[in-house]
Amino acid sequence: MSTRFPSPADATFDRPVSILLSCHDKVRHFAGLMLKLEAHLAGQPQQPGGPATASPDARHAAGLVRRYFEVAAPLHHQDEEDDVFPALLALEDAALSARIHALTAAHREFERLWPPISAWLGRVAQGSVEAAPAEMPVYAQAHPAHADQEDAEVYPAMDRLDAATLTRIGECMRRRRQGPGDTLPASSTAQE
Repeated sequence: MSTRFPSPADATFDRPVSILLSCHDKVRHFAGLMLKLEAHLAGQPQQPGGPATASPDARHAAGLVRRYFEVAAPLHHQDEEDDVFPALLALEDAALSARIHALTAAHREFERLWPPISAWLGRVAQGSVEAAPAEMPVYAQAHPAHADQEDAEVYPAMDRLDAATLTRIGECMRRRRQGPGDTLPASSTAQE
């Protein structure tokens, strides 16, 4: 079970849409990895004399998936809700605004679905082999579809934003990922 993938070198904070698209590639990757993890665990043989223990690869994958959806994905949603979506709503395009409101509601649904998935991934990371919660396949399939919808229906409208707005959005995204004492230049890539 592979858990590595290349990060695009051209995704930089001075081009915020490139960071957003890169985040969506990672959403697709980690959602797919979650589904593979479920299938992998279902195929694990029972240990003689006791419960099955998750393989080191499964444990590692569970930890990576959990970390992504608990750290990086919420930062991405915050990028959208605090910076990207308000700038796009200011364009006063009714159809675009309706899509943005629906996508924001989907973020709340992801938050609602996440806790049992997080708990399951945490147990798998500790070695447990158990069935995924019912919320997991819904989450793992809906999240990439949501990303596809944003890519197709919302992000193209960022071309209508002026350079100063895009610079501000990129700077806010960079600062959001910058820890105390860290210094990331504007051309740095996101560590999501």
